[in-house]
Amino acid sequence: MTDAYHLAIHDVPQVLLRHVGGIRLTPSSWNLERAVNVRWTFYRNDQDGAWIRHRGTRLDLPAGRLVLIPGSSLFDSGCATHPWHTYGYFEIAAGPWSTARLPTRPVLTPAIPDELDWEALRGPPDLTQQLLLTSRLSRGLAETLLPVDERNPQDTRLEPALRMIAEDYLRPLSQEDLARACGLTPATFARRYQAATGTTAIQALRQRRVEAAARLLADTEFDLDTIAARCGLTTRPYLTRVFTAVLGITPGAYRAGVRVTTD
Repeated sequence: MTDAYHLAIHDVPQVLLRHVGGIRLTPSSWNLERAVNVRWTFYRNDQDGAWIRHRGTRLDLPAGRLVLIPGSSLFDSGCATHPWHTYGYFEIAAGPWSTARLPTRPVLTPAIPDELDWEALRGPPDLTQQLLLTSRLSRGLAETLLPVDERNPQDTRLEPALRMIAEDYLRPLSQEDLARACGLTPATFARRYQAATGTTAIQALRQRRVEAAARLLADTEFDLDTIAARCGLTTRPYLTRVFTAVLGITPGAYRAGVRVTTD
């Protein structure tokens, strides 16, 4: 009998593809300002020459590399060549540990060989290629999870707080509340949460609430007061302040940008 072992990744993010498409980019067609992607998005070009800029940081899109863009991201883009641009939208299902460590800005996944026939994705739907793409996206997400302290990568004491941030974000939660749920002092909780996830609990809670607000802005006609109440940000002014701080755009401008992008 072989010895039992522990997986290197506690809960691999699972991907649900919503849409896959492709287009030939040109310098004029890819000259975007404040483009909005409501859901997680991937890009892959077959030539160098295109780039995106997110919150002042430019990310080049090298030929053959997969770029993952978190939902609710806002970016500019440009292109000096004419690559074939494969793109798609997807949802993520992940456990509390992976959810806490998902990137919040566009990331370039490592250059690795894969079994995908990217040319086949240009034609009629191909179930095999879509399954391979789903697997590739899951692997790409796992490879880009925020780094953690390797000495304590899976701090089980934090699981109540991770679940509360993911599921109970509508409630008024403080760091003291989260620490108490884990049976830790606030200072110890803050230190251990940062080590285990690469971010702070308050930043994670704000991110979760803003993502919920962004989806409501995109998918509903609710006014800002209603959205504030439904995403845990309580009031319109507080929603506007936190939303703008996290995404770099006001809720009203975000909704207008979504309408332009999707109509």
